[in-house]
Amino acid sequence: MLLITTLHHQRKQLDEQSKLLALQNFEQTFFRRLDGYQRQIDEFEFPVKLLKQHAKSETILRGRSALRQAALFAFKGSDERECVSADQVKPLLKKDWDALYVSRSDWLGRILRTLCGIYEWIDASDLLTVDQQWEYCRIIRAQLSDAELYLLFANGYAEAGLPFKRYIEKYALFDNMNISPSLGSLQYLLEHENIYAESAFSSEQAKLNLQRR
Repeated sequence: MLLITTLHHQRKQLDEQSKLLALQNFEQTFFRRLDGYQRQIDEFEFPVKLLKQHAKSETILRGRSALRQAALFAFKGSDERECVSADQVKPLLKKDWDALYVSRSDWLGRILRTLCGIYEWIDASDLLTVDQQWEYCRIIRAQLSDAELYLLFANGYAEAGLPFKRYIEKYALFDNMNISPSLGSLQYLLEHENIYAESAFSSEQAKLNLQRR
């Protein structure tokens, strides 16, 4: 009996050590992948000649400044229009997003695929509890700038962005997203043609949904 008890205790310790080691490896990989994503953000480029008023300029913005300009382009177009009729907001967003994606596909596509891949990897992990999955996703969300969130929002209106929409809603990526006053079309979409579930904007609702599963 003592021998059996000892063996059982040792096996339990080995299982716990194995799980701890696996979790440490997961966490190291997580931060490594997140660092890789941040490097892609730093490498992102936006030539201001895409804007009509700067068509002859050779200036190239990089990093988060480039992302901010790309987000403005997606919602305001190359001419930075101020007023758009209600029935044109959604079609123009799709048109401008397609134009942005085609011109910046090498950078923008890689950034979106990388971020989606990290969320997919976390969500599919059998190693993590639901609470742990939420915490890792929360860490990512805390590092996303408003410009990144605007681009993710616009991407959801394109067919290619639908797979990511699931994780946006499941882990409340848009919670506390600040809407720039200059992005009237984004505000209109939120109020009239919002394609995202309430959980995309509310951690409380997203957590409640996770508890129901």
